[in-house]
Amino acid sequence: VSTSETSYAFTNLSFTHTYYYAVRAAKVDSWNPVWGTASATTPELGKPASVSTSTDWDAITVNWSAVPGASTYYVFYSSRANDDWDGYYATNDTSYTFNNLILNHAYYFAVRAANGSYWSPTWSIASGATAGKPNTITATPNGNQITVNWSAVPGASIYYVFYSSRANDDWDGYYATN
Repeated sequence: VSTSETSYAFTNLSFTHTYYYAVRAAKVDSWNPVWGTASATTPELGKPASVSTSTDWDAITVNWSAVPGASTYYVFYSSRANDDWDGYYATNDTSYTFNNLILNHAYYFAVRAANGSYWSPTWSIASGATAGKPNTITATPNGNQITVNWSAVPGASIYYVFYSSRANDDWDGYYATN
């Protein structure tokens, strides 16, 4: 490589490989006989950081931070809390959305960065759950009135509040609210 600058960036190098360099000065066709040398080892491809999930009803989006040098991310998924993955998807983005999942179910995800045949040595793991029942439900009496409150369910657009004067699932009716 010939340049009049005092630096040059070598790009698209292999990860975890040592490279050696020599530099000598020249003026037109007159070479300085003394070489300067240096070496450097490229680092491992890093693992994705800040992996998180967000839920919208039957969909879970997995998000992560970009890894310098990564060209592809592999998002593994499972419905079990171990490393027995059901499958994976590859993406060039820093997020991936899993759709049409089973409601009221937990899912586990692992993200690995890659660049060609080079993979991050470890992965980052996150979990999420699709919409289920409201986590908190309260019924508060006030005179001859009872107010029912509940926690929001991600992605829900309407709630059905069933009522009965009996302690079983034989409901007298319901109200829809949004």
